[in-house]
Amino acid sequence: MKVGTPPSVSVVLAVYNGERFLADALDSLLVQSLSDFEVVVIDDGSTDTTPGLLHGYASRDPRVTVRRQRNLGRAAALNVGIGLARAALIARIDADDIAMPRRLDRQRSFLAENPEVAGVGGSVVLIDDQGNEFAEANYPLSHPEVRAAFWRNDSTGGEVVRFGRHGRERGAAKALRDAHVSFSRRPPAAESRAFFNHVFKHDA
Repeated sequence: MKVGTPPSVSVVLAVYNGERFLADALDSLLVQSLSDFEVVVIDDGSTDTTPGLLHGYASRDPRVTVRRQRNLGRAAALNVGIGLARAALIARIDADDIAMPRRLDRQRSFLAENPEVAGVGGSVVLIDDQGNEFAEANYPLSHPEVRAAFWRNDSTGGEVVRFGRHGRERGAAKALRDAHVSFSRRPPAAESRAFFNHVFKHDA
């Protein structure tokens, strides 16, 4: 485990056999306008070239931490990643996502300026296998609309969560563990919805 001053943001990524797009996802993080962050990658027992790719990134950039485990599923891998996160803010990204260059900076700034907010997401530009844009998904902006969207099985894009004042005081990972908030083994949309419903419930 890394020691020293915790970063502003911990980005948690769970991957299983993600060799096709993983490099694009990691590259988009490592060129963020915000430099004060860490990337916690959980390799969930990949059998392709993912382990080698991750080793290369971790050896070249100290902000990247990799933990390999047997294949337990994405939810279990995300929970391991949350447990290793050191920052007061936890961001999520998938192995086939590309983060906009100012994503982390803008989301961190929004949460700093709005201390009553527990989490923040964003819109998503959909791209095909060649990186061509073909659609944009815009998500609700207000707190009531966000809660309603989760109950409709909608998701949000590019979430960052701090788990209220407890996340600010002792780090999001510890606050989430202390409140027994974790990802559950459900389909991806339901998995995220259940996690954030826990955050909404415990935020204070």
